[in-house]
Amino acid sequence: MGLAERVDPDGATDEKTMLVQYLDHLRATVAMKARGVDAAGAAATVGASTLTLGGLVKHLTLVEHSWFEHRFVDGPGREPWIGVDWESDPDWEFRTGATEDVDDLLAEYDAACARSNAIIAAAELDDLLAWSGWEGRERPNLRWVILHMIEETARHAGHADLLREAIDGVVGE
Repeated sequence: MGLAERVDPDGATDEKTMLVQYLDHLRATVAMKARGVDAAGAAATVGASTLTLGGLVKHLTLVEHSWFEHRFVDGPGREPWIGVDWESDPDWEFRTGATEDVDDLLAEYDAACARSNAIIAAAELDDLLAWSGWEGRERPNLRWVILHMIEETARHAGHADLLREAIDGVVGE
């Protein structure tokens, strides 16, 4: 589907398809809110918050990679994430995303979402997280990971809606 098109989820389909459709709908909502914003808009904040649309899109790109490519399949790190000193700059993606071109950020987000969807397509909902760093707890299954990403993306879609309205008054949907 990609981030260019926002499609309502089917009302009667199998569980896996429905979960992915809801996640894709939220991903496309975030992209819709960020699309067309200039550099000043990408760096704009609201109130006391330091959250920006650019930072938000870059953060969602990171969590797509982190949960699906890194944790679920225990795949290798990917730039730019592996070159970051997260201990000294834990909000790196939020900080740097505010200074990057929104179209570039959305292209990276779209590519991360496509990789995530390919991983989902190749797995079963009951398959367990493969990451060796998940110790001392019961490993979650793919269903849990998708639901977690729905929650994460939905929360940030709300942030994106508020930010976009503050930037240029665009509201709705």
